Amino acid sequence: MKAFFNKYKSALLAALLIAFLYLVLLAVGITCPIKHVLGISCPGCGMSRALFYLLTFRPATALSYHPLVFLLIPFVAVCTVLAVKQRKKAFRALLLAGAVCLLTVWLYRMLVLDTDVVVFQPQNGLIGQWVMRLLHWFS
Repeated sequence: MKAFFNKYKSALLAALLIAFLYLVLLAVGITCPIKHVLGISCPGCGMSRALFYLLTFRPATALSYHPLVFLLIPFVAVCTVLAVKQRKKAFRALLLAGAVCLLTVWLYRMLVLDTDVVVFQPQNGLIGQWVMRLLHWFS
């Protein structure tokens, strides 16, 4: 077990740092940094809530927040096994397939579905607000 931690120490520290930063953002009321800055939902938008509802045995509600939630746990498990066994080609192929699925579902949710979970409101993001202030200032 010690060899595992030594081998993946930097990856584990990075994961802990990301989790810590996410908790800090949550503490100040920012649930999604991408949505906060750009005003556009990220491809994973709703996944945390979907996972919560899935783990509390409310699959229909979980599905309404993100349709890929049912694949999340098996995906992470298979990726972990492939990474530990150092199957780089299979790991990269699975990551690519996951990214394609995530982006496809995101585009469908963004362009076709009318939902409160996924939004396209760049004027509400920090960058959009700054641009609007600059335009107002110069006009």
